[in-house]
Amino acid sequence: MTNTGRETPLVVLIQRALRLYGREIRRQLAAQGMSDLPRSGSWVLGALAEGELGAQELARRLGASKQGLSRLTQTLVDRGYASRVPDPGDGRRVLLQLTPRGREAAALVRLAVQAQDVRLSGLLGSSTVDRLRQALTRME
Repeated sequence: MTNTGRETPLVVLIQRALRLYGREIRRQLAAQGMSDLPRSGSWVLGALAEGELGAQELARRLGASKQGLSRLTQTLVDRGYASRVPDPGDGRRVLLQLTPRGREAAALVRLAVQAQDVRLSGLLGSSTVDRLRQALTRME
């Protein structure tokens, strides 16, 4: 008898789906010579793709601590995906922004995510995926 997934806790299935998304992201990045992006780096790139952010705002958006993001953001800067710039409105603050390499990587991440979204829609139907998105959004 095949396992339909009903015996598997939903949280385990969600974690497996996240790993599938992650593998597709890493595959897309590696194909373009960007295999040095840290695993969690795609989350930061996605947030920064919307615009420059300070450490506190980035941490809030990602649901992480500033301390937890510190090493990751430094790695992104060191590897040329992001840079630090002074905040024009507050000279004491520093913002993170994507470099051209970071923008290219963010676009690849977006394409990989869209490919997995399409795959999921093919399995469930787009209306079910829309309902799933709404339900997950309400869980916040």
